[in-house]
Formats: sequence, structure tokens, C-alpha cells
Amino acid sequence: MDEVNLMELTKHIMRLQKEIYRGFVDSGWVNPHKGTLLADCLDYCLYLVLDLIKGRGGDKTQALLDQFMRCEAYCKKEGDRLHADFFATLQQLISSKYNISMLRGKAIEREEFKKSWKRTREELGI
Repeated sequence: MDEVNLMELTKHIMRLQKEIYRGFVDSGWVNPHKGTLLADCLDYCLYLVLDLIKGRGGDKTQALLDQFMRCEAYCKKEGDRLHADFFATLQQLISSKYNISMLRGKAIEREEFKKSWKRTREELGI
């Protein structure tokens, strides 16, 4: 796929979502053209991650992670929690696949996670 500027794409995602919501409130229906544009933008980001996970992303792991972090921060700054969470989820997929630390200070292996998750479940009662 051709590369695009992810920050520019993020701005389009947010604009399209606002236009879709506004149109739905006004008319009760979703503009199918704008819906397709938005879906394609979101799918582009998803396919970047899927390609990376399948080994077709080259050495772009950290760069893509950094870009998604910037996109998430921008969405938060603009008050768009939906898309901030979308970009955070993509980051988690990448960090899990490549064992890149995001919160703990060090990456965690699956067996360590299982132990930690058991303690978390017990503490939260879930």
C-alpha cells in the first residue's frame, strides 16, 4: 500500500466522523459515501498493523507505533475519545506482537502476563 501521512489521515477520520454524526442527527440516515470514506481510512490503519504482524511491514515497527501514539494524543487533545481509543488499540496490538513495553517499564512475556492477570482478576473480583 502507498504510505500516507497518518496525522493528516487522522484529521480526515475525525472530520468524517463529525460529518456523519451531524448528518445522522439532522436526517436520520448515514451518508453512504462518507461512511465508505471513513471505513476506508480506518481500514488503512488496521491493514498497516495486520501487514506488520504478518511480517510484511519491514523495519517500520517503532515508527508506526510512534505515529499511532501521536495520532492518539491528537485525538485526545481534540476530545475524540473514540478514535483515541482506536489508535491506542492498534498500539497495543503492535506492542503485544513485538513485545514492546508500553506501560510496565519492561515488556512482558505471555507466561508472566498469565500470572499478573490472575492476580489482577483476583484483586478486582472478576
